[in-house]
Amino acid sequence: MLTSTYSITDVVGNRVYHAAYIRYRVKGDVVENEIEIPAAGNFELIISGEEKGLIRNFDVFLDNSPVKERIQAIFEKEKA
Repeated sequence: MLTSTYSITDVVGNRVYHAAYIRYRVKGDVVENEIEIPAAGNFELIISGEEKGLIRNFDVFLDNSPVKERIQAIFEKEKA
């Protein structure tokens, strides 16, 4: 399960910058811990021509290691 909590968006010219905290809940986690990680993304919009309004580039930055660690812990517990 994935939800986004706090987010902010800024537009500068044809570039859009977005920052958010994303909350994950790992399937099979009986405790149902929510893991919150910060994320940021930016993309560039095409502003003219036939492709006007389409995205040219899209970059996402986040550290999902806490989610991976929780998945690994659940896997190890199920394996035992």
